[in-house]
Amino acid sequence: MNRCFILGHYLAARRRFTAFADRVALESWQAARLRRHLSLIAARSPFYREWFDQPMCGSPALLSSWPRVDKRTMTDHLARWLTQSMDLEAARRLTTRAVATREFLRGLPNGVTVGLSSGTTGPAAMFFVSARERAAWAGLALARVMREMSFRRPRRVAFLLRANSPLYESVGSRALRFAYFDLQRPFRQLADGLQSFSPTIVVAPPSMLRLLAAERTECRLNVSPARVVAVAEVFDADDRAAVEGAFGVRAEEVYQASEGFLAATCPAGALHWNEDVIHVEREPLGGGRYHPVLTDFRRTLQPVVRYRLDDVISDEPDDSPPCACGSVFRRVRRIEGRGDDSLRLPRADGVGAGMLFPDFVRLAVSRAAGDSLEDFRVRQIDPQSVDVSLQPTFPEEERAMFLDRLADILKVDCARAGLLPPTFRWAEWPEENSDARKRRRIIGLPVTR
Repeated sequence: MNRCFILGHYLAARRRFTAFADRVALESWQAARLRRHLSLIAARSPFYREWFDQPMCGSPALLSSWPRVDKRTMTDHLARWLTQSMDLEAARRLTTRAVATREFLRGLPNGVTVGLSSGTTGPAAMFFVSARERAAWAGLALARVMREMSFRRPRRVAFLLRANSPLYESVGSRALRFAYFDLQRPFRQLADGLQSFSPTIVVAPPSMLRLLAAERTECRLNVSPARVVAVAEVFDADDRAAVEGAFGVRAEEVYQASEGFLAATCPAGALHWNEDVIHVEREPLGGGRYHPVLTDFRRTLQPVVRYRLDDVISDEPDDSPPCACGSVFRRVRRIEGRGDDSLRLPRADGVGAGMLFPDFVRLAVSRAAGDSLEDFRVRQIDPQSVDVSLQPTFPEEERAMFLDRLADILKVDCARAGLLPPTFRWAEWPEENSDARKRRRIIGLPVTR
């Protein structure tokens, strides 16, 4: 990939982050780009072209005329969804081979790369990215995550991830070295490799950062990164505290999905939506929480238009003081997890079911377990039954008392939400997934629509 293109996108992304005087200026700028982007997608994607050929579907220039879609919709119509013809069978063979061999750097003709979603919410979906889109992504990532480049102080970035990507390899230079560490390798190998690489920036899921923090606290890992960035999983407060305590730096966060690079921590420590590349609609869930509905107005090969995520998000209020970083991009207060990370419980009035959000469950488990808690798993078995596992485990004679404390705490939260509390049961600690999928501490019943 031409590094001049990446550098151009990097400089543009840095400028855009603080270029807007207020929300009105940003939203006007977004609207102009959306109109151009939607016109292009409506003309090039067979799926959307057929949609707008139907009567009463409105104008493609209006975002509100476009259907809300999700991963299942896109996967079912993928061949017609794409704006270029792709050999889907060849792409499937490529991704299957990459997962089996752990070799992720091969691509399709014309510089197109294909990757798989993690598959934590149903079947894994394929996502295609063109060479031009990779350059734009790389420039944005450098601007929002790496921020400043310096040949005098080269950065060494360690990615500890489920899968490697040509996206990371394409940005390497004398000022920036990347090393990929496969999460499927034994942990001791990962720690030793990290020690040899001596990274200045560590990017990893919170569950791995927590393990590395414990190694450093016990003096079995001697690395001192200037920055630590959490990705891929919900970053709970207890993980954040442990990581920051071990490494002595403020832990940052990147909100990225197969659907795009969505948000990143700014120099002032706030998590901002990347509103210069995505438009975010909010499907309200109550209490300030919502499901994000995304439109990426830079992605054309595989359009992301009014694409609904199951993630449960809350933002900082609109009347909050401006961020010290100078950006007017909205700030994410909390990423709570997916919709099926909530417990789905019967309503007390007997009419349907409601959600007990993950934050309430996490806090209740933490309060009931006490200071010794390192990790937990909560799995809903049916509308009335929830299994709970703790790490370290409790002695058998203390388990009933823990479950009683947990039930008493959540009884209050359920009453406030108008829900019937479930019965909590002790369960043995589950074995870790062999396929290195994302850690999920709370697993509710599947969301049906």
